[in-house]
Amino acid sequence: MFNAFKYTKQLEEAGFSREQAELQLQVITEIVEGDLASKQDLTILKTDILNALETKASQFELKTNNLENKIQQLEYRITIKLGSLLIVGFTTMATLMKIWLTHS
Repeated sequence: MFNAFKYTKQLEEAGFSREQAELQLQVITEIVEGDLASKQDLTILKTDILNALETKASQFELKTNNLENKIQQLEYRITIKLGSLLIVGFTTMATLMKIWLTHS
């Protein structure tokens, strides 16, 4: 933690006038306050990051659910097509067997 009184005292002991020490303290204080994040700044940043992560997680979950639905739809389509092929195949075999038996 920055001790302003101690800093100005050290400057005065080093030969600075009171006005010079106070001016330098003012400049240092402006620099430090302008560039450093406060606890409130960090809390806001943390909240923003958490909100962004929650949003991304929700978007990811929606995309995952959408992908699962598409995979399930493909499974149904494949099952229907395979069933249709089996029916056509059995019907063709039955027809061919009937023709063969009637001509034998």
